[in-house]
Amino acid sequence: MLKRTRWGLTFLAVTTTVLTAVPDTPATADAAPSGTGETYTVTLLTGDVVTVRPTGGRCPAVSVEPAEPNGVIRRSCGPDGHVRVIPARVAAQVGTVLDPALFDVTALIADGYDDARTQEIPVIVRPAGQARVAALAGVRALPSIGSVAGHVPKKKAAAAKRTAQSLLADAEKVWLDRRVRATSLPAT
Repeated sequence: MLKRTRWGLTFLAVTTTVLTAVPDTPATADAAPSGTGETYTVTLLTGDVVTVRPTGGRCPAVSVEPAEPNGVIRRSCGPDGHVRVIPARVAAQVGTVLDPALFDVTALIADGYDDARTQEIPVIVRPAGQARVAALAGVRALPSIGSVAGHVPKKKAAAAKRTAQSLLADAEKVWLDRRVRATSLPAT
C-alpha cells in the first residue's frame, strides 16, 4: 500500500509542476491588469469597493472597502493571475445564485466594468417564480430564456448594495452580462 501512495504523491507533484509551468493563454494575459501600471477601482454588485494596483508580479495588490462595517471579504489570486473578491455575506450564493464572474475583478476590469469606465454592472436575471426585478435599471425582457437583462447602478456603493439585496431576494439566478469578443477563423 505504501508503494501506491508514493506513486500517487509523485504523480500529483509532477502534475502540479506541469500545470504551474504552462504559460498563460493570450486571453488570460490580455485580461490581467498587472501590465499597465494603472490603478483600478471596481464597485462590486454587493457595493464593496475594490482597488487593484499592479505590483509587477503575477498578482496585484488589492484593497477592499467593505459595503458593511466589519464586513468579511475573501480575496484570492488564482494561478491564472485573476483576482477574485467575494464578500462573506454572499459567498454561499456564489455559483448557485450569483455568477462567479461578478466577483472576478480582473475580468471585470478587462471587460471595461471598472468605475472609471462605467457606472453600471450589466446583468441577466432569472426571477424566482413570479417575482419582479424592480431593482434593475434599463430592463429588457429575454423571454427565450425566461429572464431579463438590465443594469445595476453602482454610482454609490450603498445603492449597489441595496440592489444586490433585492436581487438576492427576487432572483433565481444572476449572471454578469459579459462583453462578447468576436474572433475569426482563418480562411481555408
